[in-house]
Amino acid sequence: MAPDSERRDSFALYKKYTLDQMSTNVTDKIDWISYANKVLSVVPYVVAGDTEVVTYAPDYLRNVSTIIKEDWE
Repeated sequence: MAPDSERRDSFALYKKYTLDQMSTNVTDKIDWISYANKVLSVVPYVVAGDTEVVTYAPDYLRNVSTIIKEDWE
């Protein structure tokens, strides 16, 4: 968990990335485009690598994706 001071810093917590950048800047352990399209499969909308998303706590996503990936292997 991030310290209180970091959790109050919205610039540190919220980052805008394209889905392609998520693989480079957050983690390459998750196929972000496939994940987003699977989540959005209930609506007629398809995303591509240049789709922008706002990410909450990218450091957390890096850490949790490593744990998830290790458990799958």
